[in-house]
Amino acid sequence: MRTPTMRVAGTALIGGLLLGASACSTQPLTKEPGAVGAGTQTAQAEQASTGTQAAGAQDEADAGAQGPATRPLKQVDKDVGTRAHPLPAGTPIDDGDWTVTLGTPYDGWSEIRAEDPYSEPPEEGTEYWLVPVTATYTGSDSAEPWLDLQFGFVSEENRSYEDWCPVIVPDDLMEVDALYTDATVEANVCLQIPAEASGLWTVGSYWGEKTFVSGQAGESDE
Repeated sequence: MRTPTMRVAGTALIGGLLLGASACSTQPLTKEPGAVGAGTQTAQAEQASTGTQAAGAQDEADAGAQGPATRPLKQVDKDVGTRAHPLPAGTPIDDGDWTVTLGTPYDGWSEIRAEDPYSEPPEEGTEYWLVPVTATYTGSDSAEPWLDLQFGFVSEENRSYEDWCPVIVPDDLMEVDALYTDATVEANVCLQIPAEASGLWTVGSYWGEKTFVSGQAGESDE
């Protein structure tokens, strides 16, 4: 049988328990040292690293135009040796595996006839002109100049002439066999051009651009 004293004691006990539970529920939560702080530092470090990489990439992009891969090459005057600005006769011309120098051209019929008295004269209205050529092969193997090099004449009437003379030519370049590295030959190229024409001479490899050389065709040497 429960007495009033027992009921009072029980009520006091329950009240104490409830009071303790209430105190625990209102106590602020504690943070484990370094738990959240470490995560924040890591995130900040990652953000800083990402920012540094982005800045570095931007710096490289900005410096790219000045970098070695895109640095402008030394410009060469492309007008030299053109039809508008021809080179003078006697100027060495570097063309691929060859260094070629054209001497002053001249009417060569008298020399051709002396070489072969039975030579057919040039067709009416044309002349045989000889172009002295000095050619040095600078390639790594060997080559024949008459196969690699092309010569011509461009008149003031804007016509080109590249036909070789159909005669025996003294010191003919077509008779020169293969040259090896650093070998040099001096020979003649004969071109059949209009009589008393004015214009420019050309030289170049079959796969390259032509270089124009001054040296006007004029009166016959006879």
